[in-house]
Amino acid sequence: MNATPLQDNSLSGVVGLDYWEQRITNEYGPTQIHIGRPLDFRGGYRVLPSSLTFSMIRGNIERIHMPDAAPAPSPSQSVFLVTSRQGQTLMKQGDLSLTLNPGDVTLVDPNLPWDFAFEGEFTHLSVIIPRSFMALHPKGQDAAVLWQCRSETRLARAMNAILDLLQSHAGDHDPDVGLKDALFALIAAGLASSSDDITETTKYAAAKTFQRARIYIEEYLSDPNLSPTTLAIDLGLSLRTVHRLFQQHGTTVSSYIMHKRLERCHDYLTSHTHRNRSITDIAFEWGFNDHAYFSRSFRRHFGVTPNSIRPR
Repeated sequence: MNATPLQDNSLSGVVGLDYWEQRITNEYGPTQIHIGRPLDFRGGYRVLPSSLTFSMIRGNIERIHMPDAAPAPSPSQSVFLVTSRQGQTLMKQGDLSLTLNPGDVTLVDPNLPWDFAFEGEFTHLSVIIPRSFMALHPKGQDAAVLWQCRSETRLARAMNAILDLLQSHAGDHDPDVGLKDALFALIAAGLASSSDDITETTKYAAAKTFQRARIYIEEYLSDPNLSPTTLAIDLGLSLRTVHRLFQQHGTTVSSYIMHKRLERCHDYLTSHTHRNRSITDIAFEWGFNDHAYFSRSFRRHFGVTPNSIRPR
């Protein structure tokens, strides 16, 4: 005899699987579920009282996927923050894939076709996140497997700690708006500045964009109007994206430009080819328009004055 779904978090058998599948469909859209023996199904789907739409999902199915795209998302729609508490999940979306291990955190877009395959029984915590967060993502709002934060990172540990608190105090009378705000702040910070926590494909795209930015700076280094803003406009990037690219490499756009200009000036000032040119002339050629500012910057960077390194 098949068991009946007495509780959302304790389901089994064919009837339990039907109920579980309906809950998943209501949340994520039409899905296809694969399990060798439906009679052996064990799982749960529990919504936790919280200021967030917060669900605990577990099961022993083999695979679940949504083969067709949902209607085009609107800015008011959402994405899902998913963290694994048990089992290993191979997640695919578009041409990208990632393996979600216990403690890992990811963002998934339910409006794009997705495919999850499970190794053994799994438990996921799923939280609805406003789609507006995707404006911070390096690949933009249309990214596929959106973002991954691995368990060993401080960011993942911090997010999981907040989720644990939300879970352990679900239903308490004390408001948890502060925890919600803290979780959202961590997600925003990770999307805006993390290079270690994004997928390999995103890392590759970011590396290529950073290379384009460096080539552009080399080409226009002598232009005194070169700035983060002109760089962003000419490369077709947002100013935030440009700043994030350089932050991921431990510097700022302005510092990088200054460093390159000072290097060029140093090369010219130590070269016999340019020994008859004035210091001011060389400085102005490489984008400086204030002699005193150039001299201070040069001494701060190299520890010597521009005049002291000139060939005799």
